[in-house]
Amino acid sequence: MRKHLLPAALSLLLLITAAFAALQTDRLNRAHRTLEETYLSALNASAEGLQQLTLTLEKLLMSQDAAQQAALIHAVSQTSGEVRHCLASLPLSHRAMAPTLAFLTALTSSADQLLPSLMEQPLQEEARQELSTRLAACTRLSGQWALARRAMAENGATLLSNTSVFIEEPSPQRNPLESIGALDDLTDAGEAAAPMARGLPSNQVTREEARALARTLADDQQIISVSDAPDTTGAMPAYGFALQTEDVQLNVEMTVSGGRPLWMMPETAAFAVTRAPEECEAAALRYLERHGFGPAEAVHRQSYDGLYVVTLAPLLDGVLLYPDLITLQVRMDTLAVVGLEARSYWQNHGSRSLPQPSVTAEQARAWAGEDILTEEPRLCLIPWQGEERLCWQLAAASGGDTYLIYLDSHTGREVTIRKLIPLENGDTAA
Repeated sequence: MRKHLLPAALSLLLLITAAFAALQTDRLNRAHRTLEETYLSALNASAEGLQQLTLTLEKLLMSQDAAQQAALIHAVSQTSGEVRHCLASLPLSHRAMAPTLAFLTALTSSADQLLPSLMEQPLQEEARQELSTRLAACTRLSGQWALARRAMAENGATLLSNTSVFIEEPSPQRNPLESIGALDDLTDAGEAAAPMARGLPSNQVTREEARALARTLADDQQIISVSDAPDTTGAMPAYGFALQTEDVQLNVEMTVSGGRPLWMMPETAAFAVTRAPEECEAAALRYLERHGFGPAEAVHRQSYDGLYVVTLAPLLDGVLLYPDLITLQVRMDTLAVVGLEARSYWQNHGSRSLPQPSVTAEQARAWAGEDILTEEPRLCLIPWQGEERLCWQLAAASGGDTYLIYLDSHTGREVTIRKLIPLENGDTAA
């Protein structure tokens, strides 16, 4: 009996040992993956922070307003500190970390020294030259860290011990309808959300009424069926529908207040590209007119998967209304509109009486300097710090890049600066 018990006990012990080893291996693997994700997150944040520093320094050198420059200098100092904090999470050697940390420390020191003087006067030429040098270094550094991030994403956390992917020499940043990056994020972090959607009628429609209205969004596309989809709540409650056309399903949301189109998106997108971007843009403008949105102007464009995605700013007496942005998706084979996002429009659109600007177009042009302007100044309404500001939009070129500078049309003071960033199939702004 004992002879049989001993092998059985040994077998059980081996099974327990194997199970324990497997459990420990699994725990180690999970710990390794967690650590790798933590390191990758810190590396991503570091690279993105350096990209943001580059962009902020570019805007700083374009700015001519002392108050705006002070705000940008403060952002430089703050972002530098955030990047240093992220770098502290990476298990890199001092040799790998030293150049980046030295650059960030020097940049923060320069920013802190410049800030008091900006309370009295804009940047002087000597300070601009120093910042230009630091911008060039930041651009190189940002590129190197971007390469490091890509290398780690491809090869995992093992690269964290290989300092060759980082700089070795001291150096003296979907929802496809929201990917355009237009001027709807001009507001700062402290802006409160609008209390109500002023563009929507007060009357409420039934689901059946909204269903009939949803069918009209497809224009001439043949609708095979319309079915209910999940509703949405929140600031703008909406009924959900699925419109099945001949070759694609359109997911649609219609507002409970007034039955207005809030959102439309194709279920899939892989359309042939047989129509030119100009045709698609013209089709988008016609669609807005047909559906009661009125005149508008394209401000950002992008194309992918056979879709032409265009963000449009409605016009009021020729003034661009950036708070009321609408984004459309147009098929590049049939010119049919299959996507729409109008939340900002319904949130902000309403009766407006725009003031007469105190600053003329000629004065705005002189402020920027004729030699850097790429087009005539445009009046536009922008959302800023909880209110709407009438501004002159100046498109200015510097170093091969284009920037949008916004001057208050009443005071002539600089409000903000955006950089136009070209994409493979369009553009965005940051």
